[in-house]
Amino acid sequence: MAKLKIMKFGADWCGPCVNMEKSKTLEKFVEANPDVSVEKIDIDENEKLADEFGVVSIPAVYVVDEAGKVLAKANGGQSVGQLEKLVEKAKAKASKGTKKS
Repeated sequence: MAKLKIMKFGADWCGPCVNMEKSKTLEKFVEANPDVSVEKIDIDENEKLADEFGVVSIPAVYVVDEAGKVLAKANGGQSVGQLEKLVEKAKAKASKGTKKS
């Protein structure tokens, strides 16, 4: 299976984003799921990338494959459990795309 990456779009002025940082949600997720990488993206510093992904509210969490294709996404603060469900959804979508017809 292709390597998956979580892209978390946020900003330091965003309350739910700050809460995710304080609770170390992404770090705890990676500890439990070392096969998934994480990239934190500040929308103020990366406006073009946020626009490319169509980010309209933050925090926004996207699960992408190695090619950058979005397999799953969620808005709002996420818990470790919610991130795990999101990645499972992405894995299911990715495996459907790799099956031969």
